[in-house]
Amino acid sequence: MTLRAVVDTSILASALTGNRSAAPRHIYQAILSGHVTLISSITTLQELEHVLNRPIVAKYHRLSVDEVARIIDLLAVASDWVAGFVLATASPDRSDNKFLAAAVEGKADYIVSADKKHLLSLGQYEGIPILTARKFVDQLDAAHRPPSIA
Repeated sequence: MTLRAVVDTSILASALTGNRSAAPRHIYQAILSGHVTLISSITTLQELEHVLNRPIVAKYHRLSVDEVARIIDLLAVASDWVAGFVLATASPDRSDNKFLAAAVEGKADYIVSADKKHLLSLGQYEGIPILTARKFVDQLDAAHRPPSIA
């Protein structure tokens, strides 16, 4: 079963800058392998590209601007796109509402975030659970676990 998810910028950036065995990296690999359908809008991927090209972030991933562009292209191809017609206003941080809106418009199973203050604190949005990367990986593993034979 392929899970549909909106994955926020902090998780995807962490996948490229952090511990290669950590949950964000697992999610990134699951997107590229087709086990997770990433739901994206132009604004969500533009934000990721902008963040990855910030000098303070680039020093951790050591990718060139061209390499970042290729990663964005890979994610774009792996994404199910939404047009941005849905408006969300539930997050105290207006810049996070694009993730909530994309989740509703794209009929996401989950929203994945590291933002405790503005997204995780909501718990869910329009019935869509908002999970940490670790909890989402647990859901992903459960969805791909073969059924046990009793």
